[in-house]
Amino acid sequence: MTPNAPVLSEASVASLSAPGSPGTDAAPLAGEAQLSTVGLANATTFLGDPTGNGVFTPDLWNADTPWKSCEAGAANANTPQDECDVSNDTPATNNGLVQIKVTGSFPVEDAPPSNTNTNYFSGLTGNTNPAVIGTITLPKQWAALAALMATGSEAPTGIQPNLWDIHGGPTNPLTHVVSFATLCPKDGTVFNSLFDAVDDCANNNGVGNAYSFSRVFGDFTTFGTVGPFDAQAPSATLLSDGRLNSDDAPMPALPVTLSIAPNASVSSTGADPSPIGGVGGLYGVRKWLVYSHDFNINGGAGNGSPVALTTTGAGNLYNPYYQEYIPSTQRPISEASGVDGVYDFGYPGSSGDDFPGFSLGWTTPYTFWTALDNTTADTSASNLCLRREGTSDSDPLNGPTAYYQNPYYPTSATVYTDERGEAYVDYNPGNGFYLNSLIKSSTNPNGPIVLDLNGACDLQGLLGKPIGSSLISAQVQFPYQSVPYTAPAGANTLTKVVNSEWSKTLVSYDKGVVAPGVDASIFLATATDINGQPFENEDVCFSIQGAALGAGISVFEGVVPFVSTSAPGGDTTGASADDPPKGTSGYTCADTNKNGQAAVEIIGSIAGIDVTAWFVDEHLFRDVTTTLGNPTPVTSGTPPTVLPADPVVLHTGNAGSAGGSSSSSSSGGSAPVSAPVTNSVGAANACTVKSFHLYAKRHIAKIKVSCTKSLTDSIVMRTYRSNGKLLHTIKVSIATGKTVTIHLSTKKVAHVSLSV
Repeated sequence: MTPNAPVLSEASVASLSAPGSPGTDAAPLAGEAQLSTVGLANATTFLGDPTGNGVFTPDLWNADTPWKSCEAGAANANTPQDECDVSNDTPATNNGLVQIKVTGSFPVEDAPPSNTNTNYFSGLTGNTNPAVIGTITLPKQWAALAALMATGSEAPTGIQPNLWDIHGGPTNPLTHVVSFATLCPKDGTVFNSLFDAVDDCANNNGVGNAYSFSRVFGDFTTFGTVGPFDAQAPSATLLSDGRLNSDDAPMPALPVTLSIAPNASVSSTGADPSPIGGVGGLYGVRKWLVYSHDFNINGGAGNGSPVALTTTGAGNLYNPYYQEYIPSTQRPISEASGVDGVYDFGYPGSSGDDFPGFSLGWTTPYTFWTALDNTTADTSASNLCLRREGTSDSDPLNGPTAYYQNPYYPTSATVYTDERGEAYVDYNPGNGFYLNSLIKSSTNPNGPIVLDLNGACDLQGLLGKPIGSSLISAQVQFPYQSVPYTAPAGANTLTKVVNSEWSKTLVSYDKGVVAPGVDASIFLATATDINGQPFENEDVCFSIQGAALGAGISVFEGVVPFVSTSAPGGDTTGASADDPPKGTSGYTCADTNKNGQAAVEIIGSIAGIDVTAWFVDEHLFRDVTTTLGNPTPVTSGTPPTVLPADPVVLHTGNAGSAGGSSSSSSSGGSAPVSAPVTNSVGAANACTVKSFHLYAKRHIAKIKVSCTKSLTDSIVMRTYRSNGKLLHTIKVSIATGKTVTIHLSTKKVAHVSLSV
């Protein structure tokens, strides 16, 4: 059988509840939703796009390494036994399930003038010309093929299509034969039925068995119901439900490799043409999660165990098999039947001679759908966008200085299809993005991100818009030998889109008259990260730039009042006053609370006031001007094209010359020097800074000094945080005429001053 191009589609809560049939001839039955009330809630939590539209928000921040956290020294690396391979640690939320369906065709041919086969199969192939090779496609034509060929060695004689009813299916209603009334009392009320749900209701009065399934014969399979169907093991693998359809076709296990096309900055071959493409990762997902009534995340995501019973005690698993021997002759019984083939004894890589062979060969069954042979096109790196400067060196997310990261996730994964020709792979958008491609520059004048003089990125223009995308494709492999070997066609592609929720706003609320002749306003600042998480404990400093009566400005704590029901207001409970950064004046400052909010109250304003909010840790500003007596809150508008530098000293000089440099680029580059830094040592010697580069995240600075006479020069370097706080004073003698590396003691350096 030759595999056809796989078909990719996006799962939704609706499709998980009414999954239909991989063979397309068994539509979901009306009123037979497969997800319980608990399952609907769990599936909605698990999916980042519950409607299946492929649109996500960035994933939550966590401290885990996103790719192979301990792969280097792990035993059984890159196998299902490798507990360190995060490519099978399915995230618990914000996921996308990619469904893969594979069909296969086999030829019907004669050696003219013979037309025996052509005539016999013409009803299936539609072909009556023996000179033309017809085809039959599975699983769709399985029932029709059974109606033509199914015969048995026992009475009655003749065509017996139901002999080919070997599987259950994901569309079965919750019914059993009459003898199950005492064994599956919690599975429903319909037991006098000709059909069976084929689920694991066995003894669901309190025990249950994740690998023992009901069947239409009025009994259960033996413990260890592991695929594929094997005529030599009918008590364990025959799962008849009383319905003959495409779900019964014994499709061979086929490896399907899904890949996310890399960003063009990473690869020029097969790259995603979108400048923001190549984000997210691909992960294995357990079949016992996808096909369980409760969609039990604890048992299905990651490497958990299947949950036999639902929360009501009914059978939870309803679409076996959940494991399979690959190749099927690996089943540890005498004369095991099914697909045979060469394999590489558990090691990834080609095992055949001019054909792929199997990646598997374990006597332990393969668990659907474990991801194998995972690779990544990503390179772990920071981009140019500052996320925030934190206050703790021990905080990996918020301190001491955090930049947004490029993606670093598994971008290619191989899974095997089950006996219905179906597989699922999990997609997670992650929180790494190629932001450098969006920065406004002379070569990218329409870039939506403004990078200011302090290395801060203002992402406000991306709010609700794509910050990343993923182009997903699939390639099915044919692991058996054929002459000549032809690689199967690729699948259709899916595109995932990740929208940003990053926002920094300042909103003015008119509080009204608080005393005769005295008005008051409240200004609420809100800081939200790209995934919608609030920035907590961030310094926000407020200043009045317009006219105001008195000095009535103070940090506000509590629920922000509002008039219009369309204005959400805010709750600043937990926000606390803070000292202004050193070297500044005229600011009233606060730390944001768990909502990422802080506010000030200004009393005694007259015709109107102009207030600026300075998000200190992110080097960003918002400004709003409002008129008293206006009940409608006023929100800060689009940030200016060129953002101001922080109000701290960036440059200091020596001997009348401007000195110092500032840079927050992790990759380095010439830091701006407004004028040569020169130090005259007598009339016969003069020293000048020729170049200066600051690599803050690498803890180094590089400087080259040229002197007219001396071979060495003494320099004084002062390092500063972004808020102007002096970190260290470094005095060192360096060689002239050479680029010298100076090691810094921290990554917090945002600005530098030099004296030579």
